[in-house]
Amino acid sequence: MSYKEKAVSRVLERVLISEADKDRKERARNDFAFFCQTYLPHIFRKPFASFQLEIISFLENPQMKRVVVAAPREHGKTSLIYLGYVLWSILYGKHKFIVCIGASEQRAKEQLEDIRLELENNTAILQDFGEVIKRATVERIDTVHTTVISRGAGQKLRGLVKRGERPDLVILDDIESEEHANSKSLRDKLKKWFYRVVMGLSQNAKIFVIGTILHYDSLLNELITRGQELGWFAKKYKAITDEGKPLHPHLWTLEALEKKKQEIGSYAFASEYMNEPLSDEDRIFRQEWIKYYEEKLDLSKLDIVAGVDPSTGKEKGDYTAIAVLGRDRETGHLYSLFIYNKRATPSELIDTLISIQLTFKPSLIVFEEVAFQEVYRKLIQEIASKRGVSLPIRGVKPHTNKVLRAQKLVPFFEGGLIYFAKGQEEAIKQLLEFPFSAHDDIVDALVYAVMALEEKATAFPYKFLKLRWL
Repeated sequence: MSYKEKAVSRVLERVLISEADKDRKERARNDFAFFCQTYLPHIFRKPFASFQLEIISFLENPQMKRVVVAAPREHGKTSLIYLGYVLWSILYGKHKFIVCIGASEQRAKEQLEDIRLELENNTAILQDFGEVIKRATVERIDTVHTTVISRGAGQKLRGLVKRGERPDLVILDDIESEEHANSKSLRDKLKKWFYRVVMGLSQNAKIFVIGTILHYDSLLNELITRGQELGWFAKKYKAITDEGKPLHPHLWTLEALEKKKQEIGSYAFASEYMNEPLSDEDRIFRQEWIKYYEEKLDLSKLDIVAGVDPSTGKEKGDYTAIAVLGRDRETGHLYSLFIYNKRATPSELIDTLISIQLTFKPSLIVFEEVAFQEVYRKLIQEIASKRGVSLPIRGVKPHTNKVLRAQKLVPFFEGGLIYFAKGQEEAIKQLLEFPFSAHDDIVDALVYAVMALEEKATAFPYKFLKLRWL
C-alpha cells in the first residue's frame, strides 16, 4: 500500500470511528443502561441485575415524580443514582437544576467531586461531549445545560433558585446514619426537615429517595410503608429475594451473603441487607433505656465488681470481654466503669485483669468457666499471685443460653439503674443488637458483673437466686 493509500485509509478509519461515536452518543441519549455501560465501564463492571434495570425504568420515566427505593448495602445503588444518573442528566440536559443530598455535608461534597472528576477526566465523555464544565466548586458544578449543587441532610435548602427556576431533580442518597438509627429525636428532626424543607423546594421536581432501612421508625421506612398513601411510588429490595435467590447474582452468591451475615450478625444483616430492621418491641434492650454519666465518680463510695467472658479459643474471631461495674451505696445506681472487648492472648488477659485490680480494686470477679477455662482461671490467679496481686476470681458454669441470662439484666435497664460512660459505644451496640449481633461477649460480661454485685451487696435490688442466673 502506497503512502497516499495509507493516508486515505487513516482518514476513513477516523471518519468511521467518529460515526460510531455519534451512534453511541445518540443511543445513550434515551438508554440510561447503555450510557452507564458505555461511558462508565470502570464503575459498572458487572452486568445489570433485574432490580437495577427496574430502578433505571423509574429514573427514565418522567411521569414518576416521587420515587422511594430501599436497596441493600453494597449493591451499587449510589453509583447508579448519584453518579450515573446525574452524569446522564448533565450531559443530555435531562434536568436543568439538580440538588444532590447526602448523609452529611462532607459526604455530599465527596460525591459531587466524583461527578466533577468524571466530567473532567473520562476519555469517552470528553471525546463525545467535550468540556462541559463552566464553573466548579466543592458544592456546585455549572455546566452547559445543568447546575448541580450538593448539600448534607438537615442543611438549609430554602431559596434555591437558578435564573428564576427551582430545582427540577432532587436526589437523596443514604441520608440516614447510625446516629439516626439510635436516636428518636434525630429521626424526628430529619423527618421534619424532609417534609418541610425538601418537599417545599419545588412542586414539580422529580424527587428520588434511595437508601437502606436502618430503623423501623426511619424516614425511609415511613416512605416505603406509607408510600401509596403519601403519593409516592415505593419499592423495597432484599439481598436475598423471597424466592431464596441473590438479588444481584453477578455480585453476590448465597454463600457470600451467608458469610456476610455471620460476619456482621443477624441483626445488622436484617437491616442493612434485607431492609427489615427489628422494631423496638423485638429487642431485649431498648434505646431509651440507655443512660450515660459524665461526672467524675468517687470510687470509694462504690461497691466495685467485674465480670469476665473469656475467649474459648475455638474460633478465630472469638473475643474476650470484661465489664467493671460500680454500685453507688446510697442511690443503688450501677456505673459501667470499664469495658474491655478484644481478641486477647492469655498474657494480655492476665495483664488486663491485674491492671483492673490495681485501678478499681473489685471485691469480686466472676469468671465464666466452660471446658478448659477452669484451668485457665486458676492459672491466671497463680500468675497474678506471683506478681504480688491477689485476684478475687470466682468461676461460674452457665447452664442456660445467653438470651435467658441476658434477660435478667432487663429490670436494671428498665428501672434506669445502669449508666454508661461516653466512649463505651461498642457495649451499647451489642446490647441494642442482642441477640442478633455478630458479637455479644460484653452482654455476658455485664451479666456476670451484675451477678457479682448481687452476691456481694447486702442491700441489692432485684435479688435473684444464684441458680436462676445460670
